[in-house]
Amino acid sequence: RLAEVFRRSGHFDEAENELREATQVRPDAAPAWKNLGEVLFSGGNTEGAAAAFEKAVELAPSDKKGRNGLVSSYNKLKRYADQLPHLKWLCDSDGPDSQTCGVCDVIERKARAEGQIK
Repeated sequence: RLAEVFRRSGHFDEAENELREATQVRPDAAPAWKNLGEVLFSGGNTEGAAAAFEKAVELAPSDKKGRNGLVSSYNKLKRYADQLPHLKWLCDSDGPDSQTCGVCDVIERKARAEGQIK
């Protein structure tokens, strides 16, 4: 909770420190990993954010916020092929009329253009 206060007030370093400590104490706590991903993403550490979101999704695969964070991180890193399975999961979860489903085609084209998939 303290980390959330730090994050909301723009003190990303303090929030990151609190969340890193939380993930050491409870490495199985998916919300701590998701929150760490959010803090790192907000602070500009996209690689670190992706790693934290990956752990969060591994621990809580049905958490949409964790998946969305991972998708955002992968998109910023231009890791389109990595992004696709998570977008497809979100599309299945949200239904065929969701915006996410429309984005899947765009990301798949980007992945092909970048040579990430054939």
